[in-house]
Amino acid sequence: MNLFGIGVNADGTLVKSNGIEDPARIALIRSKGGEVIPTIYDVQDAAALDSVLGNPTFRARAIQSMLDLLDQGNYDGIDIDFEHAKSATRDAFSSFVEDLGREVKARGKVFSVTIPPKTRDLPNWAGYDYQRLAAAADRIKIMCYGFSGTWSAAGPIGPADWVEQVITYALTVMPADKLMIAIPLYGYDWPANGGTIRSRTYRGAGPDPAVDHRRDLRGRQGREPLRLPRRQRREPHRLVPRRARDPRQGGAGEEVQPARPEPVGARLRRHPRCGTRSVPS
Repeated sequence: MNLFGIGVNADGTLVKSNGIEDPARIALIRSKGGEVIPTIYDVQDAAALDSVLGNPTFRARAIQSMLDLLDQGNYDGIDIDFEHAKSATRDAFSSFVEDLGREVKARGKVFSVTIPPKTRDLPNWAGYDYQRLAAAADRIKIMCYGFSGTWSAAGPIGPADWVEQVITYALTVMPADKLMIAIPLYGYDWPANGGTIRSRTYRGAGPDPAVDHRRDLRGRQGREPLRLPRRQRREPHRLVPRRARDPRQGGAGEEVQPARPEPVGARLRRHPRCGTRSVPS
């Protein structure tokens, strides 16, 4: 279990969210046999990583601060989630991770590195050298989401074919037994009327009361929104539109039922670098 709520400051010190190290929660996780591994991130300050990497004093302080956190909390390891490495700091970031990983492993603890997704080394996310980072870490967690978002047109968050490309590339530069895939448990609502794009969790995925979706669809299609047959409503994986009967053209219409695609896990189990152990059923 990762404790997500600890950020690194520009001077190498750490800032913790209230309650992130709650003793009762940590005791509960451990009572169930779980690992407790805090995640240290830079998402709260986009300039923090550049500052740390560019100043030897701040760099040393950041490493020591994370080691102190590990020792004082008697955690099972640490995970770093630094999302602002740039092409100009590629080597400096890799060296920083290597130095930190060496100290963590010397303590017999798990060193995990969370990194953004890419399907080739360059040019995207050039600050992340997959091969060097994987060599320094016990675990590499690739964030396989963000394919679409508030910056883009409506689309999938982590489409299976793209995730497969990310994994295929990763396996060319790191062993499969280090690789972990992070998947999204959220989505976005792109209002058809051009309103504000909002992220949605599973629980909050219902209709937005501020948006009249029926009106939006009528305006775009000139008719009422299409309704799904009751049978399809009970089977989420078969949520496909039914072509309505058009009295102007005649005909009874037809129901489109595309073949269900093979799960990406099944395809990856046949991958020569993964085998049957790397991707559970």
